[in-house]
Amino acid sequence: MEGSRETSSRFTPEDWRRAATQLAVLSKTVHETNALRLLFAKMVHEARSAAYGMPASGVWILGDPGSGKTTALEECERRITAMVDLDSEMPVVVLSLLPRPTMHSLVRDLLKQMKYPFSSARTFSDRAELLFAAIKALRVRVILIDETHHIVEGNRTANQQALRNLIKRLLDETNVCLVLAGLPETTRLRDGDAQIDSRMPAEVTLSTDYSKGDGEALVAAMLHGGPLRFDEAASERVIEIIVNREKASARLLGKVIQEATKAAVLLKSERVSLAHVQHAISLTLLRVSEK
Repeated sequence: MEGSRETSSRFTPEDWRRAATQLAVLSKTVHETNALRLLFAKMVHEARSAAYGMPASGVWILGDPGSGKTTALEECERRITAMVDLDSEMPVVVLSLLPRPTMHSLVRDLLKQMKYPFSSARTFSDRAELLFAAIKALRVRVILIDETHHIVEGNRTANQQALRNLIKRLLDETNVCLVLAGLPETTRLRDGDAQIDSRMPAEVTLSTDYSKGDGEALVAAMLHGGPLRFDEAASERVIEIIVNREKASARLLGKVIQEATKAAVLLKSERVSLAHVQHAISLTLLRVSEK
């Protein structure tokens, strides 16, 4: 961008405020692929099923790091929270697992997320019953659990089996839509377990392969869904750098598009050009070494 000169001293505070406003528009936009569109529709459907007394089924959200799993969960939470016909004090509960979880920590952390008192529960059995009662009392319709691969990744076999049994109890004893998101190895939780498989039959896999299918759709949506349009050459350069980069991610793609948009807004351009994209790439993929 004009010789890649430093930008911080070239623009006024008003320029930066204008750029911040435009980037806020960009960052709030959820770029739907066909897979995400179906996921969001299913979440709405399952939440209503639970609310009206019909059986609700669960969903797996799988993908490599940076494929957009957490963003998808956040959008699910936003849409379910906005629904007005679920007759619920807390329609959705969101939890991100820490490494090596146990059935005790899962129950405890879910109760904490629901702000439900549990200190009087002396045994795990008491606490589990309290969890199921809390879900029913608050009329929770959907539970979203992120980083679920921690259950099978580096966790003891005994913990894995105990958590698998707890998940089955949760599915059996409450009519809640359970969403488990994580790396592809998360599916080891359902291997050979017909009960979990039958209650959670749906699976959404988010890809970081931007050269075909939903990957191309995501790139196109991000390029053309922001506050400024991208020139053809700028679009091609973004696609080229993302497709060719090893272990590319939706997060990296979003950062390049964000920086390119910022550069265009600061220069008061009506479109994002190749020069803006080149500038964004140099900032986003910055590697500096001093000899």
